[in-house]
Order: sequence, then C-alpha cells, then structure tokens
Amino acid sequence: MRVGYLCQYSEEEIAFAREAGFESIELLVNPGDPLDPNQTDEATIMKAKEQYAEADIQISALGYYPNHLSPDKEEAEAGRQHFLSLFDLAAMLEVDTIGTFAGRDPEKDIPDNIPLFREYWTPIAKQVEDRGLRIGFENCPMFHYFPFRGINIAYTPRAWELMFEAVDSPALGLEYDPSHLVYMLIDYLAGIREWGKKIVHVHAKDA
Repeated sequence: MRVGYLCQYSEEEIAFAREAGFESIELLVNPGDPLDPNQTDEATIMKAKEQYAEADIQISALGYYPNHLSPDKEEAEAGRQHFLSLFDLAAMLEVDTIGTFAGRDPEKDIPDNIPLFREYWTPIAKQVEDRGLRIGFENCPMFHYFPFRGINIAYTPRAWELMFEAVDSPALGLEYDPSHLVYMLIDYLAGIREWGKKIVHVHAKDA
C-alpha cells in the first residue's frame, strides 16, 4: 500500500511529496490546471510523468469532482466534456482510475436522481469499460450549506445499491472515504464488507 494525498501538479508539490515520504498522489485535474489536457501539450504531460517516476511517486488516480447531474445543462455538459478529456490523460500517464462525484439535482431526492444518473452515466460507463479504466465515486455528501442537499448522491449504501442497479458496469465503483459515513452514524466497516468489491480507490482522514 502506498500512502498519498490529493493535489494538483507542480514541481514544488512533487518535491514536497518526496521530502515528506509520500509514495503516491491522487492528481487533481480541474479545467485550467497545469495538466488539463485541453490546454497542455503532450510533451508537458510526459515530462510530468517522468518527474513523478523519478521521485518514485505513483499517480494512484486522477481526480475531478464537478456536479455531473447539475440541473444547469451548460454546467453539466462542461463537466462532462472535461471529464471525458481525462480519459486520454489517464492513458498518457498510465493511470487506470478516476475519482469523481456521481452528481445530483439538489432539488430531488436520491431515488428521483437515479433516472438522471442512468441517462448520464450509461454511455460514459461503456467508454470507460472500452478503455480499461475505472471510475470511483467519492462518497462525500457535500452538505456544506443549508438546505444540505449537496451535489453528490453517492454517499449512502442505499444510494450505491440504486446506482449500481441502474448502471450495472464493472467499470463503476467507489472511492471509499469512511470518514463521511462516521459523521452520518453509518457503519463504515459494514460498508466495506458489503461493497468491498466495488472499492477502487480509498480516501482517509482522522475521524
């Protein structure tokens, strides 16, 4: 097991990770970030790959966390296009996992979001399968402000059941962070026992 953290690319970040003894990172790639494949040439990307290799730091996953199911269609489409562009970046960096949110229409309950989830993620799941990639849905509820509806449905075991029934793909899984279950008084160990085969990447913090 390699312990790492979530960060953007920079030479300073690589130097810090190496000095601090980290052996992996989850590479956050938002639009406009240094390794955004829509704005960065392949030579720059390959140079970054070499820098991580020289520092013996594994890129465990790429990360991009928009609201894929936003009721704002322009926002949802922009998120989708950037997300799809990360598939090529993953291939160049030889990374097989991408962490993200499932998304949510905040005005709808979880079951009412499932048809949106199915429509959005079914074609993406097929592309992910064809490329040999995996998607890990982070289970943060994103309840940062009232009325606490968030932008991500993938935060409870019941939601996972509905999601994976709606889109039955081996390429869709969980980026499991037990801390979010702890503060909702959900048994995080039971979640591992039941959904362990779906866990493709793990987040952790002192909870």
